[in-house]
Amino acid sequence: MTYDDFFKQATGHQKGPYDYQRRLAEESWPNLLDVPTGLGKTAAIVLAWIWKRREKKDAETPRRLVYCLPMRVLVEQTYQNVCAWLQRLEIAGEPGQGKVSVHMLLGGSGDVKKATWADYPEEDAILIGTQDMLLSRALMRGYGMSRYQWPVHFALLHNDVLWVFDEVQLMGAGLSTSVQLEVLQSESFWRPALGCRFLWMSATPGDGMFNTKDRRDNNKHEIAKDQILPLRSDAPERNEPVFLAEKEIEIISKQPKIGTGMNKDGIFDLHEAGRISLIVVNTVRQAQGLYRELETAIGKRKNKKSPVPEPLLLHGRMRPRDRKDPMKLLLGFSERQKTVQGSEPNHPGFIVIATQVVEAGVDISASRLWTEIAPWPSVIQRLGRLNRDGRLSGAKAFFWMPKADRDFENSTKEDAPNAGRIGPYDKSALDAAKNLLSVLKSKQQSGQRYRAALDEVNNSSDGKKAKAIAHTSVIRPTDFYELFSTEPDLAGGFTDVSRFVRDADNDPDVEVFWGDFDDRPSDDLDCTPEILCRVSAYALKRFLRDKKVKAWVWNQELGNYESISVTAVCPGMTLLLPRNAGGYSETLGWTGDPKDRPESGLALVGRPSKRDEDRWSETEWLLLSDHLRDAKAEASYLCGKFVLRDAHKNAVICAASWHDIGKIHERWCAPLHAKQPGPGPWAKFKDVSVFRPNLRHEAASALAAWSLWRQGDQRLTGLAIYLIATHHGKVRTVLRSTRNGEDVFGISSGDVLAPLPGWYEHPISLDLTPRLFATPGYWVDDSTFEITMPSWTSVVSELLGDGPDGSNANDAIPEGEPKDLGPFALAFLEMLVIAADHRASTAPGKGRVR
Repeated sequence: MTYDDFFKQATGHQKGPYDYQRRLAEESWPNLLDVPTGLGKTAAIVLAWIWKRREKKDAETPRRLVYCLPMRVLVEQTYQNVCAWLQRLEIAGEPGQGKVSVHMLLGGSGDVKKATWADYPEEDAILIGTQDMLLSRALMRGYGMSRYQWPVHFALLHNDVLWVFDEVQLMGAGLSTSVQLEVLQSESFWRPALGCRFLWMSATPGDGMFNTKDRRDNNKHEIAKDQILPLRSDAPERNEPVFLAEKEIEIISKQPKIGTGMNKDGIFDLHEAGRISLIVVNTVRQAQGLYRELETAIGKRKNKKSPVPEPLLLHGRMRPRDRKDPMKLLLGFSERQKTVQGSEPNHPGFIVIATQVVEAGVDISASRLWTEIAPWPSVIQRLGRLNRDGRLSGAKAFFWMPKADRDFENSTKEDAPNAGRIGPYDKSALDAAKNLLSVLKSKQQSGQRYRAALDEVNNSSDGKKAKAIAHTSVIRPTDFYELFSTEPDLAGGFTDVSRFVRDADNDPDVEVFWGDFDDRPSDDLDCTPEILCRVSAYALKRFLRDKKVKAWVWNQELGNYESISVTAVCPGMTLLLPRNAGGYSETLGWTGDPKDRPESGLALVGRPSKRDEDRWSETEWLLLSDHLRDAKAEASYLCGKFVLRDAHKNAVICAASWHDIGKIHERWCAPLHAKQPGPGPWAKFKDVSVFRPNLRHEAASALAAWSLWRQGDQRLTGLAIYLIATHHGKVRTVLRSTRNGEDVFGISSGDVLAPLPGWYEHPISLDLTPRLFATPGYWVDDSTFEITMPSWTSVVSELLGDGPDGSNANDAIPEGEPKDLGPFALAFLEMLVIAADHRASTAPGKGRVR
């Protein structure tokens, strides 16, 4: 099969790929794809990846494609397209089927299925998500997910991955983080176990995109020409309608009226039946106000029994369930437009009021565009929704300068995150865009076609300056290194990475859902991605404070909801509000008005704790020895699928073989005695209604293995013991107390594990000394300190290897054992043990002799 035939089969169209799409599939991966909007960049990337992985068996193409987008609406649309392509190619499948699985990474989608993409790291998979969900996971602080799964997603996003960053001009600090991730995987810092590739795409790439200090220091601040795939000047696709489409530009003095006026220049007056009129404003509040005006005007028109356009509202402060139908209507209408030369007969058309959510990736073609002026890259993207396919004659855009909203989240109040700005943007960026629009208009008036005029403006010194990227919130190596620890700080919180994830409006989001309760929520309320609403942290804090509303957050340690103070609210959180507190309209989205209360889409019954519980133990009754053999077999199989060092493979296989020996602990066994079908010991069980041993069995496993390691057991290494401890993500870089301050994860000093024939023959007394932060020992003389036992933290430090400042101890792990792995490789080995355990739990029997 040729690539052209492959492309046609996937897309379902007889037209083959563009020249650049073919080159992308047949040549090496570039770092930067510089192609104008409307030419199928998503299909180009995804289908090239599938072709290289499935047809060419290209060893240089990673087995996971991670497609990172700035907005949720783009994720949903991309997911649908990718699923359709895979279905036509007949290679779509679920994890474990050996095909290509596709997954959306969205907030609130804690995966409690028995098998997920994370359990099959050796299979091809496509992950599509917003920069919030993907970059927070890449920083070991995954938004909207159990923190116990952070290391798994971190590992899978930093090993054997092709990262694709689309519409980078909208990513803000996310772009800075993306370019840092690549350099952090270089020889100067920490190499992953399996290499990654990074690819950025934009219709408006700007100077300085890769210019951070760490990249300058490593001579990676400029991309070589052979690593850029541009559209050739003589490419056949330049004859496509997207290049020939004409667009007239008008700069008006103020926001236009909705209804008909004396001059007949309102939005209603200029709307054309059978087509789309698009209004784009810079803030949600402005969009909601215009939509209310539009509904009022339509109500008056309906009384005259004349056809009126259908109104649609789209913005990022709506729940997906409430945005789904309007988006479906709009995209369906846009598809029909393509078959009727731009205008659909006998349809009044749509007037769409939107925010930045339509700037990129939304395939619609409007005949009229009204928009507030935004930074120049955003202006270009908005113009890309006007006469997108070149079929709409007389297409016209109206631009006006926005005014600051002094009373809402983007106000000029001193405590507002966007103080001193107009909406989410700096005034200087808006002034520059207005000047460039004036130049563009004058060039058109002198007779130039739109595309030629736009290219000249973009290539001018002012145009380049307006597109230039200045990195402000840049994650440095020291910041990144410290994120490897997933333990809560002394205040019970975690490092806030929001400033490295998104700062386009200086105001990152939290996610909110509503439940039907009065005083406090029951602990059996949960959410799905469809009922989550993104709200700026500032706006939510203001709402909670001013309206005296109490918000609730799930406590993963205690397994219940607890109220959260206003000051403790931080980006990335998922919070539950009572329905009677209001703040949300199913038509308008987040309003902050207590009178607006959602009537549907409320919290579901289903404990959030299921994301954190040891659900892999609750299967069928299974002996501990059988489970350990199964896990060892799964680990051996997985290690055979990757090119890893022998010492690393041996540690993974050893850890899988030992990971659950702590389940021999008397307190872990006690809740099983009444129901157990035999003497055990048991690794898995069923129908035990109350299972609260009040200890972490993996900590007991690690401490027992530690004791044998210190006694010279050659089967065990410091790396294997760390991997034993981390197989649930709850015990990692610190051995801490969860009861009385004297314990380690519920284990008391001197607790004993009974013998397990085939693993160890004598009882093991658990010593809690490794929990100390200081290294235990004594001074022989004034200059000599004799170490009696390394600490847990010193072992972890040596496994991670040198920090960015070169600091690291070198006396905890014996010579000859693996160490200095770095965060990427160490997390990858963690993930392999976790996957082996899960697979041994869901499909037991692999390790037993038939």
